[in-house]
Amino acid sequence: MPAVSVDLRKLLLRDRLEGHSIRQIARQYDLSHNGVHRILKLHEQRGTLEPKQQRHGPVSSWASRERELRDAVEATPDATLVELGARLGMSKSVVDRALRALNITRKKKRSTLRSRTVPM
Repeated sequence: MPAVSVDLRKLLLRDRLEGHSIRQIARQYDLSHNGVHRILKLHEQRGTLEPKQQRHGPVSSWASRERELRDAVEATPDATLVELGARLGMSKSVVDRALRALNITRKKKRSTLRSRTVPM
């Protein structure tokens, strides 16, 4: 169900206080019965028609160390994830997720010379 504006929530409450059934209100405003019921129930419980504050997940464990991570990659761009993790005290998977989230790429040294053959 898309977000319902505060203005529409006020109309729902007004109609309910005027004695209309939840089904009638839902049909009139093209909303689901459960959606109207939920909005009215939340108004009874909280005393306001304002939507609930959105919850977001926990802050990443590496978020406070972003600058340190960027400096470490800049200082040793050819370090592996395990080496970066050991240097920063993080696991390999945390370093990998952090680098992906920050859109940081790591330069890898070639262990062998490039082939001298030219594609045709």
